[in-house]
Amino acid sequence: MLDKLSSWLAAGAGVAIGVMMLLMVADAISRKVIGSIPGGYNSTVGLLTLVLFLPQGYAQMKRQHIVVDLVTDRLPPRVQVILAGVGALLGVGVFGVLTWAGAQKAWEATEAGEEWMGATFYPAWPFRWMIPIGLGILTLQLVATAVEEFRTLRERS
Repeated sequence: MLDKLSSWLAAGAGVAIGVMMLLMVADAISRKVIGSIPGGYNSTVGLLTLVLFLPQGYAQMKRQHIVVDLVTDRLPPRVQVILAGVGALLGVGVFGVLTWAGAQKAWEATEAGEEWMGATFYPAWPFRWMIPIGLGILTLQLVATAVEEFRTLRERS
């Protein structure tokens, strides 16, 4: 279920990229003809949060995050598995705290009805929720990674 949710969020981020591209092209063309699209810039900034945070869990599920393994590739396989599991647990701690802090900020923004000012007032608070959602799924994927790594370690023993 977690993998399916991660895949759906990554697909949503892909759609957001497409919408951002269309919006930016339309805004660039309309600036030459009639003027900027009201709320176009704010929409692009808001969609950027989807693009940045929603696919993080999917990247972890596929183990596609950037890894520097110059030293660890030279270690025995058992030590590599231990390091991967410990690294995932450390990630759970870090991203768990970031998820909690992001959820608090998103809640405050929701209660305040936070808006971005510009040519139009644009609701900002829905986009604030993308941060704890994306980081929360990443945290759960890191838990799954840690479990998988330690299960692999136990099977090799």
